[in-house]
Amino acid sequence: MLRINQVWNEITENWQPRGTWLFLELIDEYEQETHLGVSVKQIWYDLRECDKTCFDKIKEWTCMMRDLWKRLVLQVINENLNMILKDCLRF
Repeated sequence: MLRINQVWNEITENWQPRGTWLFLELIDEYEQETHLGVSVKQIWYDLRECDKTCFDKIKEWTCMMRDLWKRLVLQVINENLNMILKDCLRF
């Protein structure tokens, strides 16, 4: 399960998001441009498995290296769309 962490602000007595997760920002951007083909959860799982070297550079979800996140997310989305296309063309 993917969750955005929140912290309790005792002054305002409200929950506030803890930081920005570039992964989810990029997913939102790409969802507006094209069909992702699979769930966000599947993209996250594939992302961790696709390129261990690059994913090790991220280390934490709070990593702010936008170009690295973008490259990895696009790679996973393209791989998933290619698999879907191959399956469709087989029929």
